[in-house]
Amino acid sequence: MIDLDAAPEGFKALDANLKKRKIAWVSSKPDFEAIRGLCAEWQRDYRPRFVGAIGDLGSIQAVDAEIEILRSRVGRQTAAEEIRTRLRNVARLIEREVLPSYDTARWSAASGATADLTESALVTKLRGLDGGLADSYAQAAKDLGDTSRLTYLGPAAELREVLRGTIDLLAQSDDEIKAQTWFKGHDGRPTQAEKIRSILGSKERSDQPARSLEIIDEAVGSIGRATYTRASRSVHTSASHDRDEVLRIQQWVDVVLAEIIRE
Repeated sequence: MIDLDAAPEGFKALDANLKKRKIAWVSSKPDFEAIRGLCAEWQRDYRPRFVGAIGDLGSIQAVDAEIEILRSRVGRQTAAEEIRTRLRNVARLIEREVLPSYDTARWSAASGATADLTESALVTKLRGLDGGLADSYAQAAKDLGDTSRLTYLGPAAELREVLRGTIDLLAQSDDEIKAQTWFKGHDGRPTQAEKIRSILGSKERSDQPARSLEIIDEAVGSIGRATYTRASRSVHTSASHDRDEVLRIQQWVDVVLAEIIRE
């Protein structure tokens, strides 16, 4: 499975490398090979997966345009700042526009692909794992039902911690995950998406259609970015918008919890 979260990382890494070296011009063969490789990887691995899920959106075409400019500079001495600007543009477009659109499409598909559990059923299942997690989820659901609140950052944080705690309880050990062929990690440790993948890989899911499994696997694989970013940030909009945002987080958390705690 291709880790779509990694799509912008190569561009960011090369940008950081050029910055660290403090070169004025990009003219070496290794740098040109790195640029060529990143462009090819986008076209071969990432672009088809994104287009298959969300269509050939303007944001993807914008990435294509930047990729084409980068590719045209291969073999030609070019100011390092121009190359770095293009690399940052690609990473920014993928992170801020392409991936969020993909998340929305995949989470919508995943919600229909996995069995829905009521809030009370989720609480019951969570209580079988850890009473504190069950209480936190129940409190978050209760707080979201209170439309008089001035902020919903509290339930957002509760949901984030319920998800984190459940993943940590069910996932394989870090050493076991690191031994997997698909392990990449972050700062040497498994990511939340990789922990979820280890949970899914240990469950018998032969009763589910292959298409549903594919959708669920891809959807839960991006939960770290989609949920933790949304649940952790400070929301400076109206309280009603704040609540709508956290309700979406709850829907996404429910999909993942239903899948990773299923028997």
